Amino acid sequence: MPHGLLSLWDMINFSLSSFVIHYRALEWYEITTNSDVNGYNVYRDTHKVGLFISGIPKTDAVPEHKVIEIKQLLALLGNDCNFLELDATRNRIDRFQQNLRPTITHNKMLGELRVLRETMEDEIKERHFYYYPTLKAPVLINVEDDWVNVFQAFPSTKLDAISAVDCFAFGQDTACVFHLMRVAEYGLRALARERRVKLPKKQMLEWADWYTIIESIRVSVKELANTKRGPKRDAALEFYQGALGKL
Repeated sequence: MPHGLLSLWDMINFSLSSFVIHYRALEWYEITTNSDVNGYNVYRDTHKVGLFISGIPKTDAVPEHKVIEIKQLLALLGNDCNFLELDATRNRIDRFQQNLRPTITHNKMLGELRVLRETMEDEIKERHFYYYPTLKAPVLINVEDDWVNVFQAFPSTKLDAISAVDCFAFGQDTACVFHLMRVAEYGLRALARERRVKLPKKQMLEWADWYTIIESIRVSVKELANTKRGPKRDAALEFYQGALGKL
């Protein structure tokens, strides 16, 4: 879910905690591999007692257990990259995995680790997150529960309703009103369909403006007021007149 609401807890547990742990592990493997490359082989002299340093950098293959560990780390980093849309790093991981053969040398491994780390550092600088104020964040977090009745009655309003609440929490009040007007419009047109209103000049309901639709509904409600008195008519008039007043 690269776009949408992320709580600070989500960020800490995934994009920060998980990512930092994996990044530190990558650093650790780079440091230890660098030590292997620039360290020295130790051998036992057959003519003298004790161990001696050869002075020749290690160029032999990386131990199998280390290759397996790095493969596992790359898989975890790949998941992080998918979440944070780190495409360049993801591509670098894919190439690293292709080169990660049992015969890979310490020197080759060091180069792969270093390039991957640098790619990750460069790309993560371009990722940003928005912090929702503590007083507004709950409104967005609880949107599914707060709007459940609306979503059940008008499923098509869900995208605009959530966008409205998100804009409110984001501090974009004008955009919030825009989306709320669209939500209200679903109800307006549904009301017009339910009353089977006839629009002037044979206009299509989907393209008619608010004023035209409201006035057409008002004519229909006046016709309802002229029907036989009774509790059903009174309840209907109360509902439609109240809806018209709000619209």
